[in-house]
Amino acid sequence: MRVVDETQPIRKRPCVSDHPPIATLLTVIGTVIVSWRAFREPALVEKFIFEPRVVLGLKEYHRLISSGLLHLDANHLIGNMFTLVMFGMGLEATHGAGMFLFIYLGSILGGSGLSLWLHRHHEYPAFGASGGVCGIMFAWILLFPGGGVSLFMLPIFIPGWLYAVGYLTYSFFAMKHGWSNVGHDAHIGGAVIGLLLAAAIKPTAVAQSPWLFTIILVLSSLMFLYLW
Repeated sequence: MRVVDETQPIRKRPCVSDHPPIATLLTVIGTVIVSWRAFREPALVEKFIFEPRVVLGLKEYHRLISSGLLHLDANHLIGNMFTLVMFGMGLEATHGAGMFLFIYLGSILGGSGLSLWLHRHHEYPAFGASGGVCGIMFAWILLFPGGGVSLFMLPIFIPGWLYAVGYLTYSFFAMKHGWSNVGHDAHIGGAVIGLLLAAAIKPTAVAQSPWLFTIILVLSSLMFLYLW
């Protein structure tokens, strides 16, 4: 998968910048190291995994963030990190490391917060950086509305808004049917937070693409209301 911004000439595309995407690369490297260790150390998983009962009962709030350093398996890890690189590098290259980290960490917290509220009365162990990755992806879609996504390196590009709708829909059904203990509901929470943070930081993006912002926000809100 790769992303492109067809609204700008090549020299201005989001992945080309005087600002190297250091924060994105360091985030990926750190997540890979911790996840890989956790594959071999169950104690590390028990210490970092998201679990509402432990977060609320023992006040171990670090799990709201640390769960984003864990992954189900190598495929889950590679998929999340590949997506983060594709979208994160472009966002950081044009808007800086501070904005990347603010949206990424804020989206992880947003995704964990939604999971915590939805599953506050029962056990729900979950992990994955999906909340943060979705936040970066949806922020990118808002900031580069003319961009597209190419799957499997094929010369066929899916509009960013359509990719967003499809991704949210998949996450909704995966969460509804309990497919694995990947934090699918964190996808929705992270996506909404990432979208709102990008809109707050750069409100002109909403003015330029109000229909895109409205479609994603309304769809996400309807999913949340259904779950509630």
